[in-house]
Amino acid sequence: MSNTTDRAATTRLGRAAAPAHESGDEETARLLGRVVDVVAPVTGTVRLKPGADKADGTVPDTDSTRTVRTRPRPRQGGPDTGGAPVPG
Repeated sequence: MSNTTDRAATTRLGRAAAPAHESGDEETARLLGRVVDVVAPVTGTVRLKPGADKADGTVPDTDSTRTVRTRPRPRQGGPDTGGAPVPG
């Protein structure tokens, strides 16, 4: 990895290490431990491991969760039917 890529990865992985430590999320801490040495978990200070490669760096990303809001479904019936289908 290049110096710029290393710095960006270290920053992002450090930002993940602090909340993982605070919340006691051992699974995330274990995944982060594959690619970084956590120097100061409270502040999120980490050091990339010398043998970590690009594939190792994607491991925490693949286990991420993203929540997306969806629009509520329109009611089938009118407001006076309580949402029940209207006989037709």
